[in-house]
Amino acid sequence: MRLRHTVGVLASAFTLLVATSAADARQPRSELEDVTTVTLVEVPVQVTAKGEPVRGLTKDDFEIIDGKKKQDIQFFEVVDLDQVTGPGSAADVPAAGRRHFLVFFDLTLSDINSVGRARQAAMDVVMGSLHPTDLVGVATYAPTRGPQLVLSFTTDRNQVRHAIDTLGFVEQRAEARDPLGLVAGGLEDFGTGSDSGSQAGSTGGVGIDVQSEIQTQVQALANIRGRAQREEQISYIARLMDAVSQMGQVMAAIEGRKHILFLSEGFNGELLFGTEDRETIADLNRAVEEGRTQDVDNDIRFGDSGARRVVDRTLEVLRAADCTVQAVDIGGLLAGAKNSNLEALQYMARQTGGEMFANYNRLGDAMNEVLERSSVTYLLAYSPKDLQSDGSYREIKVRLKGGPRGADLIHRPGYFAPKPLDQQNPFEQRLALAQEVIGGQAGGAVEIGALAAAFLVPGEQAYVPVLIEVDGQDLTRGLTGDVVPMEIFAYAIDHQGTVRDFFASRLGVDKAAAGPALTATGVKYWGHFDLDPGEYTVRVLVRNGATGSTGLDVSSLTVPETGDQLALLPPLVPEQPGKWVILREQESDQRAGVDYPFVAGGDAFIPAARPELSGNGKSPVKLLAYNLGQGSVSVSAELIDDSGQSIGGGAISVEGEPTSDGVLSSVAAVFEGNRVAPGEYTLVVTLRDLSTNADHTSSIPVRVVG
Repeated sequence: MRLRHTVGVLASAFTLLVATSAADARQPRSELEDVTTVTLVEVPVQVTAKGEPVRGLTKDDFEIIDGKKKQDIQFFEVVDLDQVTGPGSAADVPAAGRRHFLVFFDLTLSDINSVGRARQAAMDVVMGSLHPTDLVGVATYAPTRGPQLVLSFTTDRNQVRHAIDTLGFVEQRAEARDPLGLVAGGLEDFGTGSDSGSQAGSTGGVGIDVQSEIQTQVQALANIRGRAQREEQISYIARLMDAVSQMGQVMAAIEGRKHILFLSEGFNGELLFGTEDRETIADLNRAVEEGRTQDVDNDIRFGDSGARRVVDRTLEVLRAADCTVQAVDIGGLLAGAKNSNLEALQYMARQTGGEMFANYNRLGDAMNEVLERSSVTYLLAYSPKDLQSDGSYREIKVRLKGGPRGADLIHRPGYFAPKPLDQQNPFEQRLALAQEVIGGQAGGAVEIGALAAAFLVPGEQAYVPVLIEVDGQDLTRGLTGDVVPMEIFAYAIDHQGTVRDFFASRLGVDKAAAGPALTATGVKYWGHFDLDPGEYTVRVLVRNGATGSTGLDVSSLTVPETGDQLALLPPLVPEQPGKWVILREQESDQRAGVDYPFVAGGDAFIPAARPELSGNGKSPVKLLAYNLGQGSVSVSAELIDDSGQSIGGGAISVEGEPTSDGVLSSVAAVFEGNRVAPGEYTLVVTLRDLSTNADHTSSIPVRVVG
C-alpha cells in the first residue's frame, strides 16, 4: 500500500535510465501532434412494463438517434443481474452495463444524530441490498470543506465501509493515498474475511475515535443551522447546488446508469415554491385587496425565482449526466420525525427520475423496488462518425421497435463529446481512470504487458514483483517534447473485489537519456505487491500524462500457501539486457531484505512480461518452483489460442537437472516451435515431480514470431 513517485533507480541485472521528476515532465498541449481516435458511445437502456423489467429483447428491437441521424448499433449485450452471481461476477459485467451509486452526504444542516442515521442507512443499502457488481462511490459536502470525493467508484465493500464510517474526516498517511481514490483507508485495516456488515460509527480498524472526529466537524456547522435569515438560507442552497453540480459534471464521464444516493435533511422548500401556510397566504391576499403592495412579498408567496433557477440548473446538469437522485431524508429516518424540508428533496428526486425515501429505518428494504426495476440492462454501443473532441453535449434518443406495448425506456439522454486532457478537471480524470481499472477491459491506445510472480518469504507476506512493459512507440505517439510523462497504477484485487495492495508512480522519461531503446521497444518498470496466499486479479493501467492515452493489462495471479505442495511460478522467458529502458520503484519503496528474485542456476536474468517465442525454432524457458523434490522432473507444454483451443506445433524439453537453493528450485527448459503460425497465444506449462508424481500447471501470454 504505497504511492511511489519514481525517478529512476538502478537495479541488479537491470540497466540505468535517467528520468526527471513528474513536475518536470509536464508537456504543454501545443507540443502534441494530432492523434486520430475512434469514440464508442455506450448507451445502457432499461426497459420496464408495469414496474417490472422486460427481458428477452434483442438488438433488432432498438433504434438509436444521435442528433438527427440514425446510428448503426455496433455492439449489443444483455446484463441481467439475476443471472450474474458468485465471487468474481463483477468481471463478467462491462462497466457501462453496471449500476453506479454515489453515496452523497450533505452535512450542512445535519446534527450528529442525523449523520449517524445517515451512515447506518447508507451501510444498510451498500452492504445488504446492492448487487456485488454494483459500483459504489462516497462523497460529502460541508461548507468548511466543500465537495469531497472520498472514494471513487469501486466494488470493494471494505473500502466503501471505511469511507462511510469516516466520511473522509480522517486524513490518510501520505504513503497510503491512492491517486485514483480506489483505496480510502489503509489496507492493513481490513482482514481477509468476507464480513459484509458494519455498525456506523465503528472505526473500521483505523485505531481512532472516528465518531469524535465527525462530531467535531459537524459542530463547526451548527451556527448555520441556527440562522433563520432568508438570505443565509438562499446562499446555502446556492453553495450546496454548486457542490452537487460539480459531482454531476464529474460523473458525466462515467459510463453506466448513475444514482446519487443523496442523504440530507434538505432545505426549506418554501424558498423554492412559496409558503403553504394558510394564515400567511390570507395575510398576503388581504394586503393585495387593501392596496398595501409594500407589504406583499411575492418571494414568500411564490418562492424565490433565483433560488429556483439555481436548483433547476443543477438538475439539468444531473439529467444531462444521466444521474438519478434517490433522495433520503435523514432527519425523517428517526421514527416519528417530520422534516419540513421534505418538499425540496422530493423535487430533486422527481425531476431526475428518482424517488424520495423518508421515515425508513431500513433504507435498503425501501429501495428494493428501484433495484429490481434496474436489474436488467441492454447495453448498446455505436461510433458516431462526425464526433468532434470539443466537449459539446449531444442528445440521443433510443426507440423501442419491439417489446410489449406501453413499455417505458430509461436511457441516458445524451453524452458529452471527449475533451482534451487539459480541459478535464482532476476529479474527471481521477474517476475516468478509476473506472478504466475497475471496468477491467484490457487494451487501449498504449500496448502494455505485466508479469507478476509470487516469491514466498517465511513468516511474511509473499513478495510479488510486477514487471510492466510499455510499448515505446505507443507511449510517445502524439508527443513532440523531450520528456515523456508516464503514470503507472497497479492493483491486486481478490475474488471479492477487494483491493489487497497497490502501487502508483508518476515519472518522466528523458528521450535523449533513454536512447533508441525507448522507441525500438519501450519502458520496463519494476514495482511490487505484498500479498497473502490466495487468488488475485492484477490490473495495471499506464497513461501518457500529456496526451491522456492509456493502456490496461489484466492478468491472474496465484500466491501459493507456504505448505509442502508443489507450486510453479509462471514460465519465464529471459531477455537480453539492454532491450528495454528500465525503471524500478524508489529504494524507499522496495521490500527490505529481499534479494533480486529472478535467478536460475545461480544466474540472474531479466524475464519478459510478454515473451516472444520462435514459431520455427528454440526459445529458452526458466521454470521456478517451490517444494520440488530431489529427483528428476518432466515438463509438458501447449499453446492455447484466443478461443481456448490447443493448437499443437510446439514442444518443451528439460535441459540438465533441477537446481535448488533449499527453498526455490529452478529448471532450465527449451520450447521448440514447429511451424506455429505467428500470433498471440497462452503458453501453458505443466511440471511433474517424478519422485512424487505431483504436478503443477502455470501459464503466461506469449507472442509467437516467425
